[in-house]
Amino acid sequence: MYEYLKHEFNRLGCNNPKIIAISTQVYLDLCEVKKYWDVEYLYDQAIDKIYFTAKTTKTADPALFIPVEVSESLSFNDLQNLLQLSKNEKLYIAIVSSDSTSVYYQISKDLSDPCQEKKDFLERSRRIDAELRRNRDLIEQAALYNLPITLKKETSGASTSGANK
Repeated sequence: MYEYLKHEFNRLGCNNPKIIAISTQVYLDLCEVKKYWDVEYLYDQAIDKIYFTAKTTKTADPALFIPVEVSESLSFNDLQNLLQLSKNEKLYIAIVSSDSTSVYYQISKDLSDPCQEKKDFLERSRRIDAELRRNRDLIEQAALYNLPITLKKETSGASTSGANK
């Protein structure tokens, strides 16, 4: 896979082996680990970087992922240039270490509320917990008798459940 990607990145115009190596690492992370959709690679000669567009879910808008080596320093102007590259897409900086660790930071043009995403996650967790508590007896019985079950989706505040046979 590395040789194929190296050839593709060279075809795009990138000949820097360090950039190719960290870009390959991010590409494989996006495709194989995170299982993102429609991952595409591009090269911008002005900033000398390979970058990726990918969807976090099948129906999500594409986001932009830019690999950066852990030892590389980014100035405010560098970040501004990367933001201009992203247009209206979400921008993630993928900081890549030589031990194959990748850390992703979302960058935005304006200030945003980082707590909103956490609030959404907590609300979803509460709904799932409530659904599991409502169906506890059914789930326990199904587990006891090794029966598969499907819990129906919640509709207008009421929940129903049923067993598949």
